[in-house]
Amino acid sequence: MSDAISHYYCCAPDRALCGLDLKEAALSGDGDQECVVCVDLNALAVHCPDCASGRNAV
Repeated sequence: MSDAISHYYCCAPDRALCGLDLKEAALSGDGDQECVVCVDLNALAVHCPDCASGRNAV
């Protein structure tokens, strides 16, 4: 298991759903823990303020 945390993002890949700046973040990999805030927001289908598209993971 990795120490990295994976985050979800929407239309802006530099900003996670939880608000974290992802500009310097490494890409997520198998075994990374998911950000619990991003997971909750994604499960609730909270929409990005800039668009209403689906989400991606990093």
